Amino acid sequence: MSELQVVIGSIVNDVIQARFEADVYAAELSEQYRDSPGMRGMTAPRLNISNLSVELRMVFDEAPVELATEPSDAQHSAVASAADDLRKAVLSLQSAEMVPARSKSAFSRALNARAAAAATSHLASSSAVRRAAIDGSMIEVLAKYRVKLSEDDRQTLSRELDLATAEISRAPGRSPKSVPGILIGKETLSEVDPSLVSVIKFDVELTDNDWVDVEINDGEFEPVLVDRWRG
Repeated sequence: MSELQVVIGSIVNDVIQARFEADVYAAELSEQYRDSPGMRGMTAPRLNISNLSVELRMVFDEAPVELATEPSDAQHSAVASAADDLRKAVLSLQSAEMVPARSKSAFSRALNARAAAAATSHLASSSAVRRAAIDGSMIEVLAKYRVKLSEDDRQTLSRELDLATAEISRAPGRSPKSVPGILIGKETLSEVDPSLVSVIKFDVELTDNDWVDVEINDGEFEPVLVDRWRG
């Protein structure tokens, strides 16, 4: 038995991952074309996954799935405190000094926002998964602002992540709620009365985005993703 949001989320994530892997392979091929005298004038192939239509057949199960409700006030407070501590810790790292002064404020806000968002979206997950999500959010922001951590700074950030994760884990949550589960799969549905089968259809659209430095304040710039075709 599964949750509908988990099934759809997995499909979308798989499509995005497939597009990413296709782009990585295309980039590697383009370098081979560039380095080969006989292929340099040819166009390197690239698979462009832009739209995907999905039809999902399922049956709602009588047995409910227990889901956590909205985060408790204690969890909100712990996430806010942990995210702010991580923000301060990163800004104090020597590696963070490479961020231009004009982008410092935006860098600081991004660290706080991304850490808080990652922690909040994984409150129902295990401590290890939550820590990995927060770590990933930090890596994403650091890469966005072209910050490369030294080994000492990596160890310092790792210790701060342990402290932040522990603080969030200690915060009590709300009681879970029950939602309908779903049954999917050809074999499973073949044993079910066809009149009980529901169908949901949705489209996945992948846009082409580019990093662009956008001025957000007087003289302060922040790199943002912009739709290549809609600008």
